[in-house]
Amino acid sequence: MALSEAVKAVARRTTMALMLAFAFSGAALALETVELAGCSPVELGARTLDVARVSAPDAATGADADTGASLEQLLRTTARAAEGARMNFGRADRVLLRFSILAGDCQARPYLELGNLFLNRARLFRLAPDGGWVLESRYPVEAEGIPERLRRALLPLSPERGMPTSFIVEVVGRPSTIVLAPRIVTASTALVGDTRRATLSGLLSGAILSIAAYCMLLGAWSRFSGLVSFSIAAMGMGAFYAQMAGLLDPVLLRLFPGSEATIAGSERVTAALVLTAALFHWIFIRRLLGGPSAGTLGDRSMPPLLGFWALSMIAVPFVAHPMLPRISVAVAVVALLMVVREVMRAAWSGHPLAAVILAAFGSLALPVLGFIALVEGLAPGWAGLVTLLGVGTLTESILLAIAFGAQVRSLHGRHRRLAERTHELSLLSQLDALTGLGNRRAYDGTVPEELERCQRRGRLASLLVIDIDHFKQVNDTYGHEFGDSVIRVLGVTIANCVRATDRAYRYGGEEFVVLLPGLGAEVGREVGERIMREFTNLTPTAPDGTRPFFSVSIGLAQMRPGDDARARFARADSAMYRAKQNGRCRLENGDDSIADALGAARPQPTSAAANSSALKA
Repeated sequence: MALSEAVKAVARRTTMALMLAFAFSGAALALETVELAGCSPVELGARTLDVARVSAPDAATGADADTGASLEQLLRTTARAAEGARMNFGRADRVLLRFSILAGDCQARPYLELGNLFLNRARLFRLAPDGGWVLESRYPVEAEGIPERLRRALLPLSPERGMPTSFIVEVVGRPSTIVLAPRIVTASTALVGDTRRATLSGLLSGAILSIAAYCMLLGAWSRFSGLVSFSIAAMGMGAFYAQMAGLLDPVLLRLFPGSEATIAGSERVTAALVLTAALFHWIFIRRLLGGPSAGTLGDRSMPPLLGFWALSMIAVPFVAHPMLPRISVAVAVVALLMVVREVMRAAWSGHPLAAVILAAFGSLALPVLGFIALVEGLAPGWAGLVTLLGVGTLTESILLAIAFGAQVRSLHGRHRRLAERTHELSLLSQLDALTGLGNRRAYDGTVPEELERCQRRGRLASLLVIDIDHFKQVNDTYGHEFGDSVIRVLGVTIANCVRATDRAYRYGGEEFVVLLPGLGAEVGREVGERIMREFTNLTPTAPDGTRPFFSVSIGLAQMRPGDDARARFARADSAMYRAKQNGRCRLENGDDSIADALGAARPQPTSAAANSSALKA
């Protein structure tokens, strides 16, 4: 069994070698005539096509100057049988195709559909009954009744009725690749096939552009410029896929009228879209992965590359020089190499998003490599590769969007934790470590606002200034540690005697301030007296085992029209000093006329040091 298979393989190879030798010897090949039975599409392939790949020296007068007779002569000397219905000639200068058709019972006009993926210029010649060759049409063709997105791929045929008619097609490749999938169709059958392809291409392009637009809005909302770069890159890839699928043909035909202008303009648009996708992919990946520090090669090369991209986008409609698309593609290759460098660096360093990014670029790298192989003539001409390119672009967009979502969630988590920590630190910075009450900073930040709010709403408010009597003697007699315990007891007493809506602060040293919003002088006096009683009863035990008697002096001040926090504190503080002068362990109202006089006659203590100096006096 294995021996018979080996014999068959040797026979096939021998037959193929003999056929090629016969073809290149200049002998004419016997071709089958394509009979148009009905209006079904007919593919042109190995048995129906003569193919000649012509290099530049074979056409001394230039391709466009050649006649049908000269092309026939080239075919006679260089023709070979087509190897299939989908042919990839790579970067050939010219390709010649010869075939014969016999008109059948289909009354619709036939067309030659080249499947011209790279918009190569083409001419169609017909052998007339008198033996001469007639130029039938050029690419692109303006044919009535054919949708514009098909015009670049169809060449009308005029076969003679009742007899075979020969045609020669010249396809010019320089500088583009020539990939052909020729078949005979009618306008209606071509429209059906193209509608299916356009529907699939439109769905893929729409999905890609929808993700790009969503990411653009999300980037503007989150102020993450890297996402905007990703959106531009995805739009570039989506537009490139749409252009390769033929969805942008109506736009190109209107933007660049005329056959030569259409082809050249399409090449510039394709190069600009590839440059956009590659360059902004690089920018997005650098920012997503946290690119290297400033001053590196990437940072130095980014501004000139962006400048070239901007100039090339402006030049697309106006500059028809053939070097522009070549330079754009070269810059795009540089950007893609930088993308690979960034991704490999992230994978090597163990970046948490490296796996997702590798999967995303892998989904696009495979069809891109296949497309590059197609462009270089290393892969057979397969139109489905363009569809795979769209699927890969969509998959990459989804995976990169997932990667960005993970990065955004991580950043938001960090920001939330940072905000919570900042809030905690802010609260801690306004708390007195010894008593747990508000400190002087908290007093300065909240009391003036609260008093202004009460005054604006017409509410009462009372302020208590509390100071421990003979506190310097406590520290001198029992030590500062015991003095701190006395301050803690007073803080606990104040916290237990006020409402949740009241504000209590350790103003400095042994001096405390209590704000009572909504309470007048009478209720404020009751709160102050309760604090005095509770503090006396909670006196801590001294280091020597005794329980010294401790008391506080309290000054009270009620809000007046036009009052501010400074004036209110001054009256309450003066009243507290009057309480000390009148025997201590008492509460005085700073709104009495005597208190006003005392407050005007003595200086305003503003710190614990000032209170201690007053105690010494």
